Amino acid sequence: MHRTAIAQQYTFVPDNPGCNGQWNNGNCWDITIIEPSCASPNTTPPGASTCQTEIIINDDLSRPNSLNFPGNTDIYINNGASLTFGNNVTINDDKTMNVIFEEPLSTININGTLTVNDQAIFSLTGDTDRLPSDPITNFANIGDVEIDGIGMIAIDANAGMDIEGSLEIHNPSNNPAVFGLIDVDGFFSTTSITVRGNSHLVFEVAENSTVYASEPEGTLEMNGNSSMTFIGDYNEPGGDEDGESIVEVGGNIDTNGSGALITADDATIYTCYEFPTGISTEELHEGQFFEEECSIVPVIWLDFYAEFDPITGYTKLDWSTAKEWESSHFEIERMHAPSDSFQTVGQLPAKGWADQPSSYTYYDKVGSFPTNRLYYRIRQVDFDETHTFTKVISLTVPITSKNEWTAYPNPSTGQLFLLRPKHLAASSHEISVRLYSPTTSNEIAHLKLPSQQIIPIHSLLSNAPRGLLILEIIWEDKIEHIKILHQ
Repeated sequence: MHRTAIAQQYTFVPDNPGCNGQWNNGNCWDITIIEPSCASPNTTPPGASTCQTEIIINDDLSRPNSLNFPGNTDIYINNGASLTFGNNVTINDDKTMNVIFEEPLSTININGTLTVNDQAIFSLTGDTDRLPSDPITNFANIGDVEIDGIGMIAIDANAGMDIEGSLEIHNPSNNPAVFGLIDVDGFFSTTSITVRGNSHLVFEVAENSTVYASEPEGTLEMNGNSSMTFIGDYNEPGGDEDGESIVEVGGNIDTNGSGALITADDATIYTCYEFPTGISTEELHEGQFFEEECSIVPVIWLDFYAEFDPITGYTKLDWSTAKEWESSHFEIERMHAPSDSFQTVGQLPAKGWADQPSSYTYYDKVGSFPTNRLYYRIRQVDFDETHTFTKVISLTVPITSKNEWTAYPNPSTGQLFLLRPKHLAASSHEISVRLYSPTTSNEIAHLKLPSQQIIPIHSLLSNAPRGLLILEIIWEDKIEHIKILHQ
């Protein structure tokens, strides 16, 4: 992809000397200053607030703290990598953050609140090689979102946004021309929406997009004289007035006043609940409402999680649906690398018809580990053989090694296991393991343990500092060292 002109570039390189794999370690970044006037004393991004900054992520990276982006920023996430912010992310007034996924399965996660301030823009661009028939695999998974003033979110046809909590709009004005904007060409879902008093929100919805403007366990709340407008494509080149832009409103609809307005403008709105008397509706350009008639899809997905157990070698997959219509079964699909194809590894029957949430669990025996990452998705098939997919999720597993011990999970947040090499026979001999700092060589902890297939060594990390550590293993007059990233 051709990049726009930039002034400063930060590339995350976890193999740099002194890098501990953390965002706030300057050793982990290669910095290029293209415009000398944009030279910044910051050794980690973001850079100078007055200049265009480019951030390139090719490996998994996380930052536990909140972060403000004071200038215009492009973030490229490649190679199926995941960028995770453990807390809040803020885009300052009148600034733009473009997140570009150049390959499938790359994601950005914001565990706290994404705040898009007045006249700021947050945009998502997915893998341009994706075929229209392929499911979207580039997602922004966000805890909560707040749009202030006339902030904007743009999601292109190859990307998706999933808000686990609430979308909140705050631009109090008696002028409906002052509104927050969400432009969706791909996928958008939020559990709840709150439009504060006298605030205004506009969705621009492409005909081939998927929009869930609240989910069945959430709410859509309109306060005071607020407004929400769903606009189709009639005013775009090649568009027409046909109401074929579809929006699902799954949550309970509520208001604390009597002056709120929701408009279907060349869009068709399906709701799971009826509108209260305090909210008026308006239909323009073939737009229409269908109250208490959700959903037009056979399944409304709720949650999808996966967790690998190193002791048993199984991946536990849990997912749930809010409602099901004519749903036949679920197929569990697994992939080992972005360049591979998904393979079906199991199947479970669906409830068929269900008006209440339904939960499912499947255990996948993984066997060998050709890579240190697995990708899963669930394919739901209904009785006429049409189907939908969950989003793709990934998890880290140990790589099966012929000649080396394997420490898992790595990075670790507290749990740690040793997996014995397959070629090493079980014996009554002890192994000695110790943990030490790579910079000082000072020992942090050590253990002597029987040699077994899977050895829990969590206690080594109980008093260990965060960052890069060295695990030393001594057995049968041999010695091996493994780098451990303690998060």
